[in-house]
This record gives sequence, structure tokens and C-alpha cells, in this order.
Amino acid sequence: QILLLFSSQSEPAVIEAALRREQFMWEIVSEDSFFFEKLYVYRIGRSVVWRELRKKRVTNITYFSEGKRGYIYCAKYRGKRVAVKVQKPTSGALGRITWEAQALQKANALGIGPSFLFGGEDYLVYEFQTGKLLRYWIEGANGSRIRTVLRSIMKQCYALDCAGLTKEEMHHPHKNIIIGRKAVFLDFERMRHTLDPKNVSQFCQYLMRQSEFLKTKGIVVDKKEIIELSKKYQRKKTKIGFDALVAILR
Repeated sequence: QILLLFSSQSEPAVIEAALRREQFMWEIVSEDSFFFEKLYVYRIGRSVVWRELRKKRVTNITYFSEGKRGYIYCAKYRGKRVAVKVQKPTSGALGRITWEAQALQKANALGIGPSFLFGGEDYLVYEFQTGKLLRYWIEGANGSRIRTVLRSIMKQCYALDCAGLTKEEMHHPHKNIIIGRKAVFLDFERMRHTLDPKNVSQFCQYLMRQSEFLKTKGIVVDKKEIIELSKKYQRKKTKIGFDALVAILR
């Protein structure tokens, strides 16, 4: 445990945000006011999630990034690099981590997403993915490689459509797909079952928005054609309709 003495001029909210990010919890054990400041003493210890992960022999837990509802950490588990997603204590989206763990396992059954390992009420652990986010990768890749990856992404979208699952972000997937040896979808907290999934159609919207950039890479996307084929596909979602859309990436 740590006893930390600090001043109100050190901005307690900033200190508390850093403690949450690094998986510490705290309580105020003493405070006193002076003319121009207030002094605090916090007793600080590791969070329940951090202790549970250590019991499961997850080690080297270090902060990596964060989103609206969760923190992402790098760690080691059984000699392999893993990612740990922990729900933010300030998030009002209760049960989202449990939901995402279930969604990721459904995606894994289709060969999609990083491999789920295990999880708890407020966290999930999955295989760490190396590579670049789509938004950065696509800028430096050549046309042939981009074409192959975009087709791979469309095939994964089609698999989700066939399973009746909508991921929701495929019209703007820059931060939700990482490219390494292959294209891997990330972030499944918004995925849900639906009678009318739109993963392929949403990704077609992305392709249309990127058409001018793709042209600089030697990839021609005819907007009129993709709109027409996308509408036909969305009505029946046949393999023939999907293959016609993939063929657009010429």
C-alpha cells in the first residue's frame, strides 16, 4: 500500500484519473485546509481486478490505451503476450464487458477477432494483436496488398451477416481493424443479433467514402455500381450478390 500526501493545487481529479488508469483504488484517510490549499492523504492499493488477474498468473500488466468505456492493458499469460480490457469504474454501461466477452466468443466461432482466453465480471483477456490500425496501415500499403486485405474484410463481414450479427462500426472501421499478417476485427462491445445485419453494406459505405484515396492506389471503386449492388445484396444477402460486390475491388 501507498500513503500519498498531496495538495489540492495538484488537481486531485488528475491524480485520481491516473490511479484508475493504472488499476489502483484509494480512500482518503486524512485532509486539512490551509489558507491557500487543502492537503490530502490517500491510502492507495491495487484494484480488485488487478489482484484477480495476478491470481490467474497474468503478469507484466501495463497500461496501453483507453476508450470511452474501458482501459486496455498489455500483459503476459503463460508466456504469451495478451491484451486485458477492463471496464472503467466511471462507466455507466453496466455488464458491457460480460456482453463483449460473449460477443467475442461468437465471433471467434466464425474465425473472426482475437482469440478470447477468459474473463470476469469487469474484465476480459484475449490474444494481443500486433500490427497497425487500418487508418494508418492503408496509407503506406501498395494497391495489391490493400485489395487483398479489403476483400478479406468483406468476407469477414459476410460471415457476420450470415450469422445474423451486426458489429455496428463497419461504415467507419479505421480504429476497429488491425492489420498484421491478416486483418483482425477489434471491439465487439456493440455487436448484437439482428434479423437484418448490415456489415457488408456498412463496409461498402466506407469504400465509397475512400474511393478517391483508393484511386491513388490503383483501385477503382465505381460509386454508382457499388450502391446498386449493395442494395441488391441487402435485400437477399446471397453468395452471388456478395461475390458481385467483392468483384468491384478491381
